[in-house]
Amino acid sequence: MIVNDEILTMKAKSLSAHFKNIKTSFKFSSGWVRRFKDRYGIKNKILHGEGGSINIEDFTNEISALKMELAKYSNDCVYNMDEVALFWQLLPSRSLCQKAILNGTKLSKQRITFVLCTNATGTDKYEPTVIGHARSPHSFKNFNHAAYCNYKSNQKAWMNVGMFNIWIEEFDAHIQKQNKKVLLLCDNVASHKLTYNPTNVVVKFLPPCTTSHLQPLDAGIIRTFKAFYKKKICLRMFENFESRKEEKITLKDAIKWVKECWE
Repeated sequence: MIVNDEILTMKAKSLSAHFKNIKTSFKFSSGWVRRFKDRYGIKNKILHGEGGSINIEDFTNEISALKMELAKYSNDCVYNMDEVALFWQLLPSRSLCQKAILNGTKLSKQRITFVLCTNATGTDKYEPTVIGHARSPHSFKNFNHAAYCNYKSNQKAWMNVGMFNIWIEEFDAHIQKQNKKVLLLCDNVASHKLTYNPTNVVVKFLPPCTTSHLQPLDAGIIRTFKAFYKKKICLRMFENFESRKEEKITLKDAIKWVKECWE
């Protein structure tokens, strides 16, 4: 089982409640967790991972032009849209332990794409779009997925030109209802080829290969979203472990968690 600080604390609280041996005023603080791990030589070990970086020194002129364009709009009217792959059954890559772990957890290949969009002030967090493989997943039976997200599907569960323009059209309708003109920042990728002509949205494509530096959603928002989602998986694992059950994560769970994490 993958263990992190939060699960460690939850287990400590449940043991305390069971044995009734700690004062109710005791707080299971982060300092207590840190000292507990130090006493027993517990470290946070990585099981698998990757990283990378991009240089944007060649895009000085493009960045200056982008700043001039942004200056024409208020923060309420500057939006950013980005889509990211989510391995919705994937277990965490780190675990608290006393000895080095040689083997990681089994990697789940189940992937969906989620599309997030918000304005710079965070006052208009557009409904997330989820792109899956199946048109009608089994777990959606008797489940109103439209109450949680805008679900779409294609063979690769990824954004394509047609789906991008449908998304732009729907977002344009959303902005029209607010009776305002907005600037939408998007990645400059092959699937983002604009064929629909929006009336209330000006689409501005970021310079190529600069996503990690210029994409606002990449400046911690998507990372935080995924951290909240990973927390949901950890809590499900903890519940399964405590109840001696194995309730599998379904696409229905993932859809619900995507909405909750975005909120």
